[in-house]
Amino acid sequence: MWHKVSYIVVAVILVLLAVSIYKYGPELKGAKKATILVKGRVFSVEVVDTPIDKAVGLAGRDSLGENEGMLFVFKKPSIQKFWMKGMSFPIDIIWMRKNGEVVGFDSNVRPQPNVPIYKLSVYSSKEPVDRVLELPAGAAASLNLVAGDTMTIKL
Repeated sequence: MWHKVSYIVVAVILVLLAVSIYKYGPELKGAKKATILVKGRVFSVEVVDTPIDKAVGLAGRDSLGENEGMLFVFKKPSIQKFWMKGMSFPIDIIWMRKNGEVVGFDSNVRPQPNVPIYKLSVYSSKEPVDRVLELPAGAAASLNLVAGDTMTIKL
């Protein structure tokens, strides 16, 4: 029991630290950017590839613009797991391969305010991926996105 509680406490501390660093850390002001093209629509995305940036993600932000997003880059394909800790707006989570192939997505994933960290929903890719794209909720539907579609990623 104490091990479970200590893991939860450590996770909460790491998330709070990550959010603080993200909001106030000058080293993050020059965030990496990329452009993603899918079905004629262009998205300007922030690229996150460090553990601290991945831990923070979009937490602590108020919204995303209509053609904005965040691209998570992983070194090797694996089952990726995401949650909505610290989020204040819904998003679409798109599971992708390095070549831009969409392998699946979760639409209109909603924040869970006031839910204890150990009860938060976890969203997982159904197969190993090395790219995860977060877009405003409804983007996947408006693009008529399906598994097998390909996005062009310009880093």
